[in-house]
Amino acid sequence: HPGLVDAHEHAAWHITRSVVSDTFTGQQIWEEFEDPLVRNITGEDEKLSLMLATSEMAVNGTTMFGDTGSAFFAKEMFEGANVVGIKGYSGYALGDSFVPELKVFNKSTKRCVELLEEQMKLYARGAQRKVGALVGLVGMQNCSGDLVSAGKEIARAHGAQMHLHSSVYEAEIKQFIDMYGKTPVEYYEDLGVLDEGTTLVHMVHLSDNDLDILEKRRVSVVHCAGASCKHALGA
Repeated sequence: HPGLVDAHEHAAWHITRSVVSDTFTGQQIWEEFEDPLVRNITGEDEKLSLMLATSEMAVNGTTMFGDTGSAFFAKEMFEGANVVGIKGYSGYALGDSFVPELKVFNKSTKRCVELLEEQMKLYARGAQRKVGALVGLVGMQNCSGDLVSAGKEIARAHGAQMHLHSSVYEAEIKQFIDMYGKTPVEYYEDLGVLDEGTTLVHMVHLSDNDLDILEKRRVSVVHCAGASCKHALGA
């Protein structure tokens, strides 16, 4: 049986799985779970989380995974990721324009670019490192056009994929239209970052023009059906 591919993970947080109630709203998840988590997580936590995640993937037949990045401690995270032996990509959690309540994630554009270049240099995937770095950005309204463009340049320079979340919430679409007069997909098209080396995650709210652009540029799309149903993202 061929190995399965989990195209979207947040493996650095896997150690906490089953903690969150199924009845939590998105806001409750952030306030009561994710915010305390990201303020207190350690490098050792992330190392153990990757060991747990990759072990469970292997047991269930998944032999490769993709991750837009959710780590604060890349060194420890990649150490844990490369114990079991499955393949994959991960990296830092990066964005430069988070809303105030998410400022714990925020870094300057310059620092985000430095971390992307650092992880591509130090943690490139290869024969000795089966789980390595890709250009992963949080995306949505949390990354400026300058950061997305710089990330794409780094991805092209290293022959790597660029992953980011996009078109997840109706509020996100409205914000892009209010700010730029364009949907996220149209905005990224104007930036020149859409091609076969770009992977957009979730992609719930799309226009007909968005679909035409994605087909034209041969962009990869990862739907997360379970998350979309749990949070009623299309409703």
